[in-house]
Amino acid sequence: KDSHKIWYTQEKMNEFYRGPPFRLNYRYAQVLVTIAVCWMYAISMPLMPMIGAFSCYLSYWVDKFLFCNFYRTPPRYSDRMGKKCTKLLGFLIVLHMIMSLWMMGGGHIFQGESLSGQQLGDISVSWMARLRKKHLFTIEATLILFVSCIFLSHCSSAFWGRVCDCLRCMTCQKGNRVKGLRNNMNTLQVDYTSARDREIIRGLSSYNILQNPKYQEAFAI
Repeated sequence: KDSHKIWYTQEKMNEFYRGPPFRLNYRYAQVLVTIAVCWMYAISMPLMPMIGAFSCYLSYWVDKFLFCNFYRTPPRYSDRMGKKCTKLLGFLIVLHMIMSLWMMGGGHIFQGESLSGQQLGDISVSWMARLRKKHLFTIEATLILFVSCIFLSHCSSAFWGRVCDCLRCMTCQKGNRVKGLRNNMNTLQVDYTSARDREIIRGLSSYNILQNPKYQEAFAI
C-alpha cells in the first residue's frame, strides 16, 4: 500500500524510509540485566554463565545487523556510558558472592558444620550460625577482600586527586580541565542556529541557488 504512495517533498520520503532510533542506553540496560541474572543464579545453575555468554554473543550480531541495515544513524556518543557500565560489572561479582552465600548457607541443601566443628543440619538455625559454616569461609574471605579493595581504591583515588590538585596549584600547572572538556565535547547538543551564529558551521546555509554569492554576482541580484 505504501509502496505506491506519493511524496511531494524529499523530507517526507526520507522520514518514511528512515528507521527507528537506536537506543544505546536501553541496549546497555538489557545486557546488564541479562549478565546480572546469570551471575546471580550461577552457583545453583552452572549453565547460566554459558547461557548469558551466548545471549551477549547473539545480541552483538543482531544489534550489528540492525544497526547497519535498519536503525537510523545515531548521534555521536561519548565513552562515558561504556565506562560506567564497565564499572557496574564489578558490583555483579559482589552480588554473585552474596547470592552464593545465601544459597549454599541454607540448610535445605547444604548442612555442613561450623568452624567450631558443630554439625548444622537444622534449617531453623540463625543466619549468623549459617555464615560460620566451613564451606562458606572461602567465599566470605573473597567477598571481604574484594569489597575492601573497591573501597580502598575509591578512597585512594580521591585522596591522590586532592593531593595532585594541591601540587598543581602550588606549582601553577594546568589541570585536567582540557581533558574533561574534550570528553564532554560529543555529549553537548548544539542546534543549527547557534552553531551558525558561533561560526561552527561555515559556508552556505541553504541549497537556494539565489543565495550563492557567485550566482548573485552572475545574475546581478
